[in-house]
Amino acid sequence: MDVYRDMSRRTLFPLATLLALAGCAPPGESTERMDDPPEGEIVGFATCDEVGDCERLRDVSAVPRVGTAITTQGFGGDDPYRSLAAAQFNSITVEDRMQWSILSPTRGQWNPGEAQAVMQFAEDNGMAIRGHSLVYQGALPGWVTEIRDPMELDTEVRAHVERMFNTFGSRIDNWDITNEVIADGATPAHSVTDVGPGWRDSVFNTVLGPRWHDQYYHLAREYAPNATLVYNDYNIATINNKSNFAYNMITSMLADDVPVDGIGFQMHISAADVASGVLTMDSLRENIRRFGALTTTRGRPFEVYITELDIRIVDLPGDDMQDKLDYQARVFQAIAHVCATEEACKGITTWGFTDRYSWVDSFFAGLLGRPGYDDHPLLLNEVYERKPAFSGYLRGLRGEAPDTLNFWESSAAEPPPLPPEPEPEPEPEPMCGNFRVEGTDRCQENPGSGPWMDCCPGVPPAEPTPDPRCGAPCDPGVCADGLYDCSSGSPVCVPMAFSREICRAATSECDVAERCDGTSAHCPGDSAAPAGQTCGGGMCNGAGACVASEPPPPTADPREITIELARSGDQIPIMSVRAGGEWGPLLTTPVGDHPEIHNREWHQLTFRLPEGVEAESIYVQVHNEGDLIVYGATRGGRSRQSSAAGTVRGHWNGTGCVLEPITGANPAILACGDRPNLTQPL
Repeated sequence: MDVYRDMSRRTLFPLATLLALAGCAPPGESTERMDDPPEGEIVGFATCDEVGDCERLRDVSAVPRVGTAITTQGFGGDDPYRSLAAAQFNSITVEDRMQWSILSPTRGQWNPGEAQAVMQFAEDNGMAIRGHSLVYQGALPGWVTEIRDPMELDTEVRAHVERMFNTFGSRIDNWDITNEVIADGATPAHSVTDVGPGWRDSVFNTVLGPRWHDQYYHLAREYAPNATLVYNDYNIATINNKSNFAYNMITSMLADDVPVDGIGFQMHISAADVASGVLTMDSLRENIRRFGALTTTRGRPFEVYITELDIRIVDLPGDDMQDKLDYQARVFQAIAHVCATEEACKGITTWGFTDRYSWVDSFFAGLLGRPGYDDHPLLLNEVYERKPAFSGYLRGLRGEAPDTLNFWESSAAEPPPLPPEPEPEPEPEPMCGNFRVEGTDRCQENPGSGPWMDCCPGVPPAEPTPDPRCGAPCDPGVCADGLYDCSSGSPVCVPMAFSREICRAATSECDVAERCDGTSAHCPGDSAAPAGQTCGGGMCNGAGACVASEPPPPTADPREITIELARSGDQIPIMSVRAGGEWGPLLTTPVGDHPEIHNREWHQLTFRLPEGVEAESIYVQVHNEGDLIVYGATRGGRSRQSSAAGTVRGHWNGTGCVLEPITGANPAILACGDRPNLTQPL
């Protein structure tokens, strides 16, 4: 009989029975109510095993932060749920009540009550709080997803961040600032700074551009200077394409002084992936170490958190549920052991603690199209009894490793058959040709066609055909008094006279082959020539090479400024350029005739500084709704570019200047309308 299924489907104990079973008192002695434990009392019958081991996870853990996610269903309905959470964990995450879609389903609405109740519970029980999550594109109210104006969207995000910190900020010391911005198909070859397939589609990515979240880490640091700011995602716990992209993204953010302090590995995993070797503890450990080797913008070691752990078992092979539960315990133990023995791993959180309240069944039933999907991914069963997973997790938190992660060593399930040995591929028949290519030792399949190949047996060797020029005088115009020499294969004209003057007198073509070491291909023997001396059609560079000479560049006028720009909108922009800033003197009319700036065409416009005016920068103004992209500026023939990273595009929306990131390797600036923006260093 399937003991677990029978146990997990029993009728729930009456509350009085649960409360009597909750403590560790010997039989016959009274226990306190679970919702009001005495000081130091271990609460919850699920904390004690059959031999009276009443250790709590929070007490034995070598990991500083051992937490769980709290659901409103359990929190609001079950006394055992709250008591067991307080007894076992020193940190909580509000599962979904802090998401934007829950807090503000309509514009102007704000519903923090449920989240605040959970936080009050945590504070009353000495538990830390993880904020999940500040800005998450997967849990947005509909009215936010419909915004298409960058300024409006940025304004709403900043207002939301302000409300979050004003409501919850002082209670929370660890925040998921952004969550799941990386696409499932991301690889380390994808760009972490520009638009590309590495980013998950969202209104933020579409309207604000890639790396849209950088600015909100800066904003969060302003509101919470002492909090740990974390990026959180799934399928990044081990070394793989997506985690490599995440590593590149984090290192790029740190290089740009973005205040990200840690990374969260969600770890909603299947035990079957561990059994099959798809997910290994060695890879998890290596991944923790490489992130832990980074340094934050505050000069501290980068931190790693396991943030949403649950372990599905329904896809393990075989029908024996006890085998699956025992293996789940070993996987929980292995993951907790890795975290407990790695300095960089500062916290581990399970996504709930009882199968009674887990997101797994409903989610995977819909995702996989499997009605009745029934899994058991957490530490306690549906009536709050300890599963093997609880004991394994406790041992792992102590720093104890499981004996084995080989599922078939202790399982009644048959291991999968080994794949058959592949049949050796026959050696390919050697290709050969029956028609020898004249003058070589190679053949072709057909006369004059087909690839060159080895000659088939019996094909006679080719008779060498001497070049009729060998030993004959060189052609006129090649070099005076020379003979063709065939000792190196192809005929080469070797001059009989070694005087440069004789060669030059014979033909100007000899000059063309001349080298700057004082010789020519046909006139060797002269001494090396200095830099600047003319040579065959060019000029010596002083290193023995004759380089082609070009007309010297015209002397650049240091008062002329050339702006490289393109127009990206439909309107023809009216542009002016000022020296030094918004109120500086206008640069005079563009030098020369300039074409009209057509849509999406690149142009150069040259202006001149007025006499007597000196300036270290210029300021570009656009006076109507036309859009311009300014790529750079050149003064006096020398390129001067902004030190700002990336390229920005600005457009005038009728009330102000809006900046949007665009692709491009060169730094750039733009100020538009009557509103000042960046200036271009000259």
